[in-house]
Amino acid sequence: MNPIFIASIQSCSQVLLVCFAGYLAAKFEIITTDIKKGLSKLIIKIFLPCFLFANISYSLTIKTLINLWPIPAFFFIFASLSAIFGLIGGKLLKLNCPDTKFVVTGIILNNVTTLTLGLLNGIEKTKAIWILKWNENESPQDIVKRGTSYVLIVSLLANLLGWSLGAYLLTKVPEKDVPPIPQRFPQNNHSPSNQFQVNNDQITERTLLLRPNSHIIFQVNNDQITGLSIQIARVIFFNFKFMNPPLYAALLALIVITIPNSNYLFAEDDSPLMSIFQAIDYIGSIAIPLTLLTLGAQLYNLPQSRNENIASIIAYILTCRLLLMPIIGVSVVFFTTSYYIDDPMLWFVLILISSGPPAINCANLAQLTNNYQDEFSALLFYAYIFAIPFTTISVMFVLNYIKGIV
Repeated sequence: MNPIFIASIQSCSQVLLVCFAGYLAAKFEIITTDIKKGLSKLIIKIFLPCFLFANISYSLTIKTLINLWPIPAFFFIFASLSAIFGLIGGKLLKLNCPDTKFVVTGIILNNVTTLTLGLLNGIEKTKAIWILKWNENESPQDIVKRGTSYVLIVSLLANLLGWSLGAYLLTKVPEKDVPPIPQRFPQNNHSPSNQFQVNNDQITERTLLLRPNSHIIFQVNNDQITGLSIQIARVIFFNFKFMNPPLYAALLALIVITIPNSNYLFAEDDSPLMSIFQAIDYIGSIAIPLTLLTLGAQLYNLPQSRNENIASIIAYILTCRLLLMPIIGVSVVFFTTSYYIDDPMLWFVLILISSGPPAINCANLAQLTNNYQDEFSALLFYAYIFAIPFTTISVMFVLNYIKGIV
């Protein structure tokens, strides 16, 4: 049997098997609803931040990021095309704005970390790994290590995009952010000292603090704000309401890798902070399997979505993710290989950026925003069922294509 086929099957199947373990745990009431909620909080607030910081800060440097400019370039090209497909899907399916955002999120955020790393680990043990070598002196471990560093760059970008734009798209928009404010300002002309009280419902954005040629004094209590304060609060709220622990961790890791020789502080054998880094890395290693277990537990009690378009939405997202985007990825890489370094592993990773099912983190985003949890559970369930044959075919085609042009 084709070793590439076996590697593809193994890497995809392990995701489903871990999810199935979570499904059985929920069925036998080992993972109850309360436990599932607690696990979700632990994943978002502890395990995922540790995973992102440990992997990104340890493996990447600024020099690596500069030399591998095609990775962020292709990432944003494919993300933009995915967003366009999402908007087109909203029009074709005649969806409302929230459902269109759900479609955009499901297409734009794909699995570029766990699935790709699983593929690399599976291919390492087959003869297909030699297709991705860059020079004659490389061992299979060196090839996989180089590919892993490429994937972690993609992981950095994907997590920054997912935990910022993804959280923004899935966040419920309240009907009224600010209570209505009367347009007229009642004056108190009978105050003997030309002073008057200002209440919250008496302030507009056009209210002047001091009128020209006037000595009127405003007495404002602690719970009273001006229109200018409202505008400042809105700006601050917009900048920080979508920040979350995983995004903070990714940004912190990005800052750390800008520090020259930062690995000597915590990631080397004799580093003074080595114990702290090992603890963070150990905690982060739980993130992916625990996320898959939680996802499987959620699938057990999968309720019927009230969205009447959910079947067509899922079908459209999976068509874009598993069929259209891989075709576009292969085509774009095929016509641009002469513009960057001649590295088969880089070509492989660039193509995989465009491929793959929706990201597992979509479930965490839905839990974080408390929105579309049932829909994402159904989407991920069907996505990883269909991902096995589609990803297997895609990987076989990509490796055979790279073998032909090396």
